[in-house]
Amino acid sequence: MKRLLWLVGFAITLVAAAPQQEAMPPPLGPQAILRHLTMTAYPEVEAWLALQGPDGYFIGGVTANDIRIVEEGEPRTVEALDIRRPGMVMVFALNPARSFAVRDAQGVSRFDYIYYQFKTWLQRAPAQHYDMSFVTSTGILLRHTDDPGTLLDAIETFRNEATPNFRQMEPDLAVLTRALALAMEPTPLGEVAREVLFITAPITLEQADQLPELARQAREAGVRVSVWLVGHRDWVEMPQTHALIGLARATGGHFVLFSGQEVLPDLHEFFTNREQVYRLVYRTTRTQPGPVAVTIEANTAYGVLTAQGTYDITLEPPAVQWRQVPQTIVRVPPRPDAPRAEWRPTEQRLTIAIDFPDGTPRDIVRTTLYVDGEAVQTQTQPPFERFLWDLRAYTEDGAHQVQVEAEDALGLTGRTAPVTVTVRLVAPTPIAPLGQPTPTNLTATPDATEVEVTAPVTRPEAWSAVTWAVGLAGLVLLGALGWGLWRYRPPMPSGDWLARLRAHMPWGRPKKPEETARVWAVLEPLPPLQPGWPTGPRIVLRGAELILGADPAMANVVLADPSVSPRHARLWRDARGRVFLADLQSVAGTWVNYTPITTQGLALEEDDIVYIGRFGFRVHLGPPETQTEVQTPQEAEFQTSAPHAQAKDAP
Repeated sequence: MKRLLWLVGFAITLVAAAPQQEAMPPPLGPQAILRHLTMTAYPEVEAWLALQGPDGYFIGGVTANDIRIVEEGEPRTVEALDIRRPGMVMVFALNPARSFAVRDAQGVSRFDYIYYQFKTWLQRAPAQHYDMSFVTSTGILLRHTDDPGTLLDAIETFRNEATPNFRQMEPDLAVLTRALALAMEPTPLGEVAREVLFITAPITLEQADQLPELARQAREAGVRVSVWLVGHRDWVEMPQTHALIGLARATGGHFVLFSGQEVLPDLHEFFTNREQVYRLVYRTTRTQPGPVAVTIEANTAYGVLTAQGTYDITLEPPAVQWRQVPQTIVRVPPRPDAPRAEWRPTEQRLTIAIDFPDGTPRDIVRTTLYVDGEAVQTQTQPPFERFLWDLRAYTEDGAHQVQVEAEDALGLTGRTAPVTVTVRLVAPTPIAPLGQPTPTNLTATPDATEVEVTAPVTRPEAWSAVTWAVGLAGLVLLGALGWGLWRYRPPMPSGDWLARLRAHMPWGRPKKPEETARVWAVLEPLPPLQPGWPTGPRIVLRGAELILGADPAMANVVLADPSVSPRHARLWRDARGRVFLADLQSVAGTWVNYTPITTQGLALEEDDIVYIGRFGFRVHLGPPETQTEVQTPQEAEFQTSAPHAQAKDAP
């Protein structure tokens, strides 16, 4: 009895001392995976939800009513739902041995069937859609390509080089280890499905003992492992095969035993199904920056599947920038007795641009114009980007700091950089009334001397005798010279050639229409902006330039008004036919589209509004310049006939 108890105790000790074999993780089962969760444009949030069955296949038939979204404890409504194919990471691992070389009655080996299945799929697989790698017992033959043709070339190269040696090869589980490492590497596709297709000959029992650890690594990394076991049907009862089946189930993969008589899965349908996800969109009410926890529940044929995830709300104040703001505003009186508050312009247009640097556009609810730190105008309705600054309160020269603040729907505010705008009030230049040599507001001094300008008086007087004699002698001499020249004149050329020569001379050619009718620009007068303002003339630019002003001695276009300086503005064209307008340091300024221009000038465009003092014009540009030179028939005839005529008339 004591001996029996001793033997039992010894056996228990041996069992306890033996190394424990790691158990295979349990089957993964159906699951929901939140592959992508982000805010696209506030307040819209986009999620990619992968619903897969126990063997990794996509669970279809789910509608928006079957999905429930909870964000920070608050339910949200699905506003859009569709199915997407975002791509996936694929690693093809070949672990060949003698079972790959077995042929059927037609002489086709098992590996040939596998090769043709890959070839059929890769010839129609989309490019730049998958992340594909290829690893064998000889090493990594291809790493992370998105070109199906490149993968097919690698498989064909392996087939040509390795097929004769299949019977000498032994299975090596290092192939699966390298494949898992490749599948776990980062990919440009982002958070997509990752799968290893492990195509292997039957493995040994020692190798099967390593599968639980590999299954645990793959499961933690979210990598599915599908297994194609290439061997006789009897292998389905072997413990090694059970270990491979457990590997596939523990990672959400699919298992196939291929003896050469079965039909292999269609790889196009296989991977298309396994990469699909549901794309859903909902709106958040969260207004504070930071992480947001989301739970999504889907009612499927396998029950309610739940996925959880977080996304970040990164909100920044709107960026506000100036688009149109003048550096100087010149105000002039509409009439001599007008109070300064009524001087023109009475308002100035300001324009801003609003952007969102955080990439989440949202509504603007308010914009405010600040002048010298005080709010002078608030916009609560669109357009929020434009202001009309009231200038009637600025009756003295001064510099003012202008700034605009914008507030979005979340209460975040942004401001433009402060800009200094100078407001100048300029009285009109005195202009002398017609018929007076000096302005009326200038008084004569006691030392002034009046100068009377008179025209010379001509009256007939008797000619002297000497004058008569000299004139008569000159007439006689001219007559003698004329007779001698006429008598000994050289022979004249033919009349036809002379006519052609005259036609070739500049004064003999007819003028081209464009030389006389070319109009580069027309300034059409506008109706007076205010009562009492003058209406200007129609100004036509035909030459190179025009000077506009109030002084006839300085300007060739006279605009008689107190608001116009003696030499006010210059209108000209360049060699390319572009028309420019520049201010000539006038008092009231030259304005284009209600903005003052400088002495450097501004290129005019069709329908521009121009103000020269109080004169308003609308710009109309002439037709574009053509470089084609028209040759008259007389010129062509002269160029071809003149040399012959010269030779004929030569002595």
